[in-house]
Amino acid sequence: MPANLPPEYQKAEAVYRSASGPEEKIEALQEMLRVIPHHKGTDKLIAQHRKKLSQLRDETQRRAATSRKGTRVHVPKEGAAQVALIGMPNAGKSNLVRNLTRATPEVAAYPYTTLMPAPGMMPYLNIWIQLVDTPPVTFEGGKVWLPNILKGADALVPVLNLAGDPLEELDQVLSILKGWKVFFEGMEEALDAEPGFGKVLKPVLILANQVDAEGAAESFEILKERTEGRFPLFAVSAEEGTGLEDWKPELFSRLRIIRAYTKSPGKDPDLDDPVILRSGGTVEDFAESIHKDVRKGLKHAKIWGSSKFDGQKVTRDYVLQDEDIVEVHT
Repeated sequence: MPANLPPEYQKAEAVYRSASGPEEKIEALQEMLRVIPHHKGTDKLIAQHRKKLSQLRDETQRRAATSRKGTRVHVPKEGAAQVALIGMPNAGKSNLVRNLTRATPEVAAYPYTTLMPAPGMMPYLNIWIQLVDTPPVTFEGGKVWLPNILKGADALVPVLNLAGDPLEELDQVLSILKGWKVFFEGMEEALDAEPGFGKVLKPVLILANQVDAEGAAESFEILKERTEGRFPLFAVSAEEGTGLEDWKPELFSRLRIIRAYTKSPGKDPDLDDPVILRSGGTVEDFAESIHKDVRKGLKHAKIWGSSKFDGQKVTRDYVLQDEDIVEVHT
């Protein structure tokens, strides 16, 4: 095994080895590829991981295609990231997805309207973020596939109802997700204390809905005190449209993605269709996102943006920043 593998890599590798299914293995492999150092000593290992990741993705697609209706549910990822909205019955998730995207999930005043995940695409800056309206999380269980949907998402957005008891809703959501071994960033101590494997830690942002309801302002202040700054918290109204733009910059930050733009020699950069990478992504990752043959033939790149000067020549392990312009040379 190559030397100098960081603790984050070793932790992800342990999760991979103990994973019970392809979805968990895919997530662990993605984390391993994200944190592994890029140098000659790791080139072979990276190639092996990428090959295995491709095989696992093919396997999950085959299983989804051949599984019987109702026994397995999968939401293919689209856009820059996939974000799952979660909450108790009648929290307002479907109304939020309807108003933030072009999707048309069923919205009603009675609980359990959402029975299957309903994805929609939310525009932000020059990218699209996939929001997934999920069935309510309850102690009664029911949707055996829901934990895998949440574990596969890039971030989670709990939706709490300020017209009800948002503190109780938050406690119930946290308790149910703990049983599924899903934890929010900010709960690292709880995750470390939980025995067993298959645990995941997800970026989170809480939307407190129905801010226009009677007593909502007081409920929101109490909720802020209860969360003690552990989780980003935004007051919104799906019905009135209040605050629906305010939380998007924080979500983008929590997703830890960067946009990099392609540029051909002698031509202007393409600023309309960015390549999406995870924070810490390198020139090599950028080339791989374009095509595996581009990565294989990569000699160097020129960078505009985070470089010391425009058009600086950099190597394949150069770490890109948001909105860098990259000219690949093969």
